[in-house]
Parts: sequence; C-alpha cells; structure tokens
Amino acid sequence: MLSISRKVLTTIVFSITILLIASCGKPKETDEVNAKTLSVEESVVQKAIVQKPIVQEPIVQESKVWISGWKPSADLTVARAGAAVVTHNNFIYMIGGVDGKFFLSSIESSVIKEDGSLSPWKAVSNMPEQRGFMSAVVHESRLYVVGGGNGEYGKNLLNTIVSANLLSNGTIGSWREEKERLLLPRRCAKLIKKDNQLLALGGFGGALLDNVEVTTFASDGSLRPWKMNEQKLTMPRYVNSVTQMNEIAFVLGGHHPRKGVGLTEVEYVNLRQKPLKWQRTNSMDVARYAFSSFANNNRLYVAGGISGSEYLNSIEVTKVEVGNKLAGKTTLSWQKATNLPLAMANFRTIVVNERVFLIGGSSNENYLNAVWRAGFDKNGQLGYWGSQKELDALNAQQAKKKEMNHLLNAGTVVQSINTEGYTYLLVKEKGAERWLAAPKMEIKNNTRIQYSEGVYMSNFFSKTLRKSFKSIVFVGTVHIAESR
Repeated sequence: MLSISRKVLTTIVFSITILLIASCGKPKETDEVNAKTLSVEESVVQKAIVQKPIVQEPIVQESKVWISGWKPSADLTVARAGAAVVTHNNFIYMIGGVDGKFFLSSIESSVIKEDGSLSPWKAVSNMPEQRGFMSAVVHESRLYVVGGGNGEYGKNLLNTIVSANLLSNGTIGSWREEKERLLLPRRCAKLIKKDNQLLALGGFGGALLDNVEVTTFASDGSLRPWKMNEQKLTMPRYVNSVTQMNEIAFVLGGHHPRKGVGLTEVEYVNLRQKPLKWQRTNSMDVARYAFSSFANNNRLYVAGGISGSEYLNSIEVTKVEVGNKLAGKTTLSWQKATNLPLAMANFRTIVVNERVFLIGGSSNENYLNAVWRAGFDKNGQLGYWGSQKELDALNAQQAKKKEMNHLLNAGTVVQSINTEGYTYLLVKEKGAERWLAAPKMEIKNNTRIQYSEGVYMSNFFSKTLRKSFKSIVFVGTVHIAESR
C-alpha cells in the first residue's frame, strides 16, 4: 500500500515542507527554518499528542459486527500528496499533487461501487502542466483546477486556472486555460463554491494570505473577472482546511504565520449573508496544518495533519449547532473520534453516500498511494461492517503494532538548548555523539533518554541559535529511560 522509498520520502518530505513553507505548508518557524529546513518541519515533531483509543463494544448486525476503524480500498496507481479531489456521477477523481519526487499533471479516477468499495483506479487525463497544492471544484459537469505550485520545491506560484468537462464514462474532455486568472498566485489556497459563486481564500503568494477573491460562473462555463472581497479572513491561512455545511463554510487550522507549528483557530462564514462576514468560533483541541476536514449530516470532522512537526493520526468531531442563521452564530464542541489508520498529512478526504474516503497523502516514512473508507455510526464514530474474523485480525494487528512501537534509540544527554519551538539535545551513546531536535521539554544533563526515529539533515543552520549543525536528527518522541 505504501510506495516510494524512505530515501525518496525524506527528500520529498523536505521538498513538501519547503513547498509548504515556501509552498504549501512547511512550518515557517519564527527563525528556525530556512527554505530547505522547512521540509523538515513537515516530518519533524513538536509535541507528541497521545490520544487514548476509542473503546467501542462491537455492534452486531446479523452475522456482521461493526468494526471501529478504516477499511482498505483500491490503491491509487501512484502515490499522491497535496493533490485535489472531486466527485461527480459516482466517480472520484484525484488530481495532480506530488509523488514524492515530482509534481504531477496526471489525473486518475475510480468508480464507487454499490457496497462502497472502489473499482481499480485508472489514469484518465493529464492537465496542461504539473501542479500540486491546489484546489478544484465541479460546476455543471465541468472541472476547474485553481492555483497551486510547481517547480523545485514548488517555487513557481500559480494564479492560472484550467478546466475541462467530466464525461459520463469517467474520462475527461479537452482542457482550456481560463482567461480570467486569480488576482494573486495562491499555493495551498482553498475554494468555496455556493451556487454560481466561487471564492478562493488564503494560501501562499509570496507571503501568507488572509484575503479572499470572488468570481462567478458565466453561462458558457467560463469564469468572470475575479474581485478582491472587502472582508478578509480573521487571520492568514495556509495549509489549512475548508469544509462547507449547507450555507455555512468553516475555515480551520493551518500553519502559524511566524512559528513552525499548527493553528487551532476556527472561523466560519454564512454564505447567504451580504456582505460576507468571517467570524471566530470554538477552536479545535489540537493544532493542525496539512490536514483534512469533512462533514456528514450535522457533524464536522478534522483529521490528521501535522501539529508542530509531528504527524497526527487523531480525529476530532463536533456537532454543528447553528443558532441564529441570519447572524450565523455557530458554536462547536470538539471530541475525539476514531483515529486514522496511521499518522499522515497532505491526504484528501471526500464524503459520498454516507461514506468517507481517505486518499493518498504522506506519512513520516513514505508518500502514500493507499486508500481507505469508513462509514458513520449513530454517534458519529467511524468504522465499517465486517466479519468477526476481520475484527479479530484487526485486533491482532493493532496489538502487534503496539508491541513493536517502542523506542529503539537511546543515549545520555550531554547538552540541552531550549528555543521557542524545539529543544536541541546533544546525546552520547557508545562514544559517539549526535544532535537531536525534539519537542520542547525540560531535561537535565546526564539524563538517560530513549527517542524515536526521525528525519536526518546535514548542514542545518538554526537562525534562532545562529548555529550550524553538521548533522542533526529531528525526532518526534523523547522519553526519559526507565532506571534499570
């Protein structure tokens, strides 16, 4: 299910992080990261957030049981992170992105079967140019791909828009570049579509953006000139997520504009209000960027992503309580939901017929071509109906994973340096010394520690410390070793 070698992955993670920071979301730590350092932050770890697993008694239905978790589905033909996803006429389309080495122009599609499984994915078209970290929408059977980036580390910021008709057999017609471009190039921008109106918000255009552009669709499918909306977001948003629930659109999380960490802040807008007015509501419990959000019925979910440098597998869910629809007063109360199958970021989710599909992305080890699906129970938890045998196999797999999930690396702290985002540790083991960058912590010299695998970087320069490291490993977990 996982593709791309670890070596390529590390390169890509760096690229994407760089892409993300410069591009789509690599933490721009106050002065902790330079262009190439940014890619690290995407793989690095700030503070490990340990979430207790959801304990749920199996629900029995005839000869099947409800399994809390995600069911594997047909894999993509290629690993994709930072892609765009749309659905139309029972097809799912994955568009562009990064495969761990290159930006992609290719698009592949799959048919959603009656039982929720997917047909084998197949390539159906190529965009006129490679692009990733963009957004896409469908309007009256026509696909529009907006903004994004390409080139080395995503340094080419795009304001162009390409479109093509989605055909009934799942293929895509000829492409055209829309005459009306975005006013600003936007990598990692998000789109909101309501009726005939299209909004492009936030992203990176040389700086993190808090403004919103608006256009409408003409009768021939072309876009009318974009206009800058007077009302801005409440803060710059980059590598964030957006989900619509009828007339309410939520803008969630993203990358902190100055620090190498995620955001918890949530804002929303009532799309029927004129003029549009963005308002804050209850923040998420966990800071996230490069994550995904989705909705089903009256519940809103946020999933995965990166906190400060740690890949997350946690999901939060809230019921959406809309008080005065005219005023758009909306309150949220976040709770834990069923975890993702692994800690991951830059993946895509889409809900079709009471099922959510989890597609592609990257982990701290690989770029992913894996696809999973899950349904919703009456309490909003995620899972699927399966056999007792499947449940037993899943439990055994999780037990084995837990048993193997111990920290193999160890050493004694020789020196520690705290900064705003990290703690730098010089550790010694068997006569050899190495530097680690770990989640911020208080630790004394001569303390014996154990630590996780991480992302290796050579010739790393910390602007905060004004210090160069010949080599350093960014790790997500550090524990004080138990005394023997």
